[in-house]
Amino acid sequence: MPVVEVWLAYNNPNLKRAVIEGLRIWANRPFFKTNPALAIRLISQHKADPSEYLRRSVGHALRDISKKQSALISSEIKSWDLTDPKINLHINL
Repeated sequence: MPVVEVWLAYNNPNLKRAVIEGLRIWANRPFFKTNPALAIRLISQHKADPSEYLRRSVGHALRDISKKQSALISSEIKSWDLTDPKINLHINL
C-alpha cells in the first residue's frame, strides 16, 4: 500500500487517475475484498481534486465499488461536504 499512497500524493492527475482506475479493478481482489474500506478511503480522498477528469474517475470507481459495498460507500458519502462545488459524485446509489 505505501507505493499506492505515494503515487496518489503526486500532483499529476493522470498518474492519480491511473492508480484510482487500478483500485477500481483491484477492489475485486482478495486483499480489498477483506479490506474494502481501504480502497474506498484511498479513492475518496480525491473527491474534490482540482482536476474534473480525476473527480469523474473517483465517482465512477466508487459507483462500481458500491455494487458490492453499498453500505460502505453510503457511509463514506455521508461524511462529505456535498455543498462543495468540486465534489461531483456521478454515483447513483
